[in-house]
Order: sequence, then C-alpha cells, then structure tokens
Amino acid sequence: MKITLYSVLVLLLLVLSVSAETTVNKSIRISEGERHSGGCSSVNGSIVVEQGAEVRGGCKTVNGSIKIAGDCVVQGLHSVNGSIRVGEKSDVASDIETVNGSVHCEEGVRVGGDIETVNGSVDLQGAEVKDGISTFNGDVTLARKSIVRGDIVVKDSKSHNNRKAPLRITIDNSVVEGDIINHEEDIEVIVYLRNGGQVRGDIYDAQVEEE
Repeated sequence: MKITLYSVLVLLLLVLSVSAETTVNKSIRISEGERHSGGCSSVNGSIVVEQGAEVRGGCKTVNGSIKIAGDCVVQGLHSVNGSIRVGEKSDVASDIETVNGSVHCEEGVRVGGDIETVNGSVDLQGAEVKDGISTFNGDVTLARKSIVRGDIVVKDSKSHNNRKAPLRITIDNSVVEGDIINHEEDIEVIVYLRNGGQVRGDIYDAQVEEE
C-alpha cells in the first residue's frame, strides 16, 4: 500500500481535467454554500471547503492539508503528507486516504467507503464508516457512539517495523461491527474497550483490555 497509495495520489494530481480546479503551490478554498462541479487538486497547497458546500469531484493534495467544514457533501479525500479533518454532519461519499497525515471526523460525519492511512492516526468522534479502517502504523480511536461497519485492519508492511510503543485501538462507547485484525508481527496491538465499546466480530493477534 505504501508504494501504491503514494503513486496513485501523485499521479492523480498530474492529470488535469476540464472540470477540476488544479494548482501547484496555491491553496484552494471552496466558499460557503458553493456547488463545485468538479474536483480540487493541489501539490503544495491546502484545500478548504467551507460550511454547507458541495464538491462533486475528489479533493487531492500531496503536501497540504484538507479541511472540510460542517454540513458539506464531498467525494473522496486524498492526501500524502497532510492531515484530513471533516466537520460535523458532512458526507464523504467515497474513501479517505492519507500516507503521513492524520484523519479526524467529527460528530455526524458519514464516510461512504474506507479510511486508509500508513503512518497517520484515525480519530472518529461520533462518525460512521460504511466500510472499514486500515493502517500500517497509526493509532485508531472511536468515541461518542462512532460506528465502523467493516473491519479495522493493521496491515503488514512487508519489512521490519521499528515502532516500539504499542499500536492502540480505542473503542470508547462505540461499535466495530466487523473484526479487528493485526497482520503486522513486529507491532504489539492493544484494543481498549471503554464505556461499553464493542467489537461484534473477532479480534486477531491483539491484546484486549476492558476499562
């Protein structure tokens, strides 16, 4: 995934489309309530989508962050080195993907696909993910009645992982309907179940602590 995701993200930014807003060094801002017919792509700039806006294409950046305000409708969100934040009651129709950035989704956010990271953490605060969450090296937190309909997977990096601290998956008053699976032999994974947090599937190769 490391090579594939990075390559795909950079390649997408190099392909210009007539309907897409594309920049190299500038940031992109979609105004409050605006209906943007295409996508947004930047190499070194950030992308900001203001309150109640709709973006009908994907938002992609290499070195910038992506910030989606509340009550927005967007498609896929993709960043290599920047964080991704999605505000309250926004809909992300497809996947959220980062390499080195974190992902944060606030209350009422609905993600129609997967959340994927390499080194970034994932933080859901009352959000719903239709599919699953996967990471190589990032902590995962579900809180405030978040729901993940699929699995949470720690992927195998296929090389030695130098992480010393345990990878933490915290399920706090939230639900994982699928499994939690650790494929990385070099990482200790601890699943914390807090305030009635549930994993309705199975937990593989991870320690479980109920609090």
